[in-house]
Amino acid sequence: MVADPTDLTSAVDGDSECGSMRVTNSELRYIGSDHWSAILENIADLKDHFNQGERRVTDSIVDYSDSELASGLPPNDHALLLYGCGRASRSEILDALPPRSTVDRYISRYLNQLELVASSVVHGPSFYETFWTNPSEAPIVWIGFLFSMISLAILASRPSDFMHGHGAEQQSIQIDLYREKIVQCLTTGEYTNSGPFVLETLINYIYVEFGIRKDANKDVWFLLALEVNLAMQMGYHRDPQHFPDISPLQGEMRRRIWATVLMSDILISSQMGMPRITKEWQCDTDEPRNLNETDLSETTTSLPQARPETEHTTTLGIIARRRMLAALGKISDITDAAIPIPEKHALKPVWEQFKFSVSSKKRPIQVAGFIRSAGG
Repeated sequence: MVADPTDLTSAVDGDSECGSMRVTNSELRYIGSDHWSAILENIADLKDHFNQGERRVTDSIVDYSDSELASGLPPNDHALLLYGCGRASRSEILDALPPRSTVDRYISRYLNQLELVASSVVHGPSFYETFWTNPSEAPIVWIGFLFSMISLAILASRPSDFMHGHGAEQQSIQIDLYREKIVQCLTTGEYTNSGPFVLETLINYIYVEFGIRKDANKDVWFLLALEVNLAMQMGYHRDPQHFPDISPLQGEMRRRIWATVLMSDILISSQMGMPRITKEWQCDTDEPRNLNETDLSETTTSLPQARPETEHTTTLGIIARRRMLAALGKISDITDAAIPIPEKHALKPVWEQFKFSVSSKKRPIQVAGFIRSAGG
């Protein structure tokens, strides 16, 4: 019997110390040896159970309904920015905005309940009010940024926050609508040109796509690659001190945004069992300073000294989490290395970073607002 040349599953599928390769007629995927699924493969008591679950997941992924395929639109569990959605005019996008009172409530929730997310991409006192003066003149990507904040605020809402007793259903419908508007704004604004608010909008959009799933998946990881490459194209990996025309406020926001990019890279890449995208030797951006929003303004001419790390600020959560994930990143670099790193070279920087990060435990980052923000 001649083997079917289209049946690749048995020809390449296999495991090794380097990881595993999963091959089907519709997918070829490498899984690193430190990925949770690869670790489970080595636990004999769970192996059969895991394999059965994996087959069920694979079957559910490829079994799209006829109506979904006929529509030409991506299934709901796919990232819209990767698979596309219908285009919309500027007026259609603006018409999708809720009334101002509702938007105000959502933005307040975003800035206050999602402080860790919000403070990394937006300086609250400098934001928002000018939009309502003349919304028709606002840049289309800025409107996408606004939709991204609304979407995250809705994700942070409880079903009881919605009317008529159908909270979960209303929440899902609104998130689907607004994430579509985010994508329409990004594509209309030609986001690959890296204009103002593009990276902030993309970061929030990836939070949305991550938040509607139980865990990171390949779509989120591909979006992460977009985020990292856009950030580097815009120079976020180089510290603002190299560029004297960048104001103190802009420079500090760039440090916060780059910290967010680094953390997302380490976290999502680790969950996917893949090496992180950013490389330390390519970047020199300092960590953000421990400052409150009121310490900075558009008229600030010099960057204030950092507050003591015994004092809780809107930035302390970003600083602490960046340090902890930097330690995880160094560990991942070792486990992901194709060529083994000698122990004497590998362990010292990891240990130094670990000691540096755990020192934050003495600092007041356990406040309720930070815990809510860290949990999304």
